Amino acid sequence: MHLLPGDGERSGWALVLHRAGTVSALRLPSLHVRADALRTFVRAHDHRLRYPHSAPATGWGRALRAVCDWAWTAAMRDLAGHLLPEDGARRSGVPRVVLVPTGVLGLVPWHAARRKVGLPDGSRGHRYALEDLGFSYAPSARAHHATPGAGAGMRISSGGWLL
Repeated sequence: MHLLPGDGERSGWALVLHRAGTVSALRLPSLHVRADALRTFVRAHDHRLRYPHSAPATGWGRALRAVCDWAWTAAMRDLAGHLLPEDGARRSGVPRVVLVPTGVLGLVPWHAARRKVGLPDGSRGHRYALEDLGFSYAPSARAHHATPGAGAGMRISSGGWLL
């Protein structure tokens, strides 16, 4: 699944390459590089890399939590809805997703995308994307399919191969 960010004026997209060889394109209006949570996270990420021994970064934790919330609403909610059965029942195991995020989206921990849920005790908590989907990451579809056991390629509906 390729994640392609929008520029703030145009929507982002998810290009979903299904195991059966079909392709779906999902428009994701909030998946863009100008999103506040993403921009703040990128700045905090850059700061942590440049100054790893600086004082404990409360800003880093806030930015991480905010980008995980944003990741759910910007992309994972629609992707999970597209990939999981509508009735919520599991068919056979956990659906597997190989993400190929492009550009700055490669910094986002998509598996940690989260949403608020009610807990059995009546309190509120979070449910993370990795509780519903199995995640792997790849730098490109070609790299994923070159990996032993991943297959030689995926046939797309036009009769070609996606490599």
